[in-house]
Amino acid sequence: MPIMELLQQQKPRRRTSERIDRQFKAFVGYIPEIEEAQRYGYTWNQIGSAVRAEMDAKGEWDANWEIFDVQKIFYMQKRRSAA
Repeated sequence: MPIMELLQQQKPRRRTSERIDRQFKAFVGYIPEIEEAQRYGYTWNQIGSAVRAEMDAKGEWDANWEIFDVQKIFYMQKRRSAA
């Protein structure tokens, strides 16, 4: 069996630039809502789960993403906007 067939049965463990770009584009619209949720004291687990539920309902959530990717992209966006 070719290597890629074997690997496609597993979840990638490293983040690639393509994956980050797709996540960035998908999550960037949620930044204002995430900031508001933080002000109200919600945890990243709660925020990530809510974003996932919203995106699942729209059919936009990728099965390879984790809810904590929302946090990573959020902070990446904050660093970009501060620069």
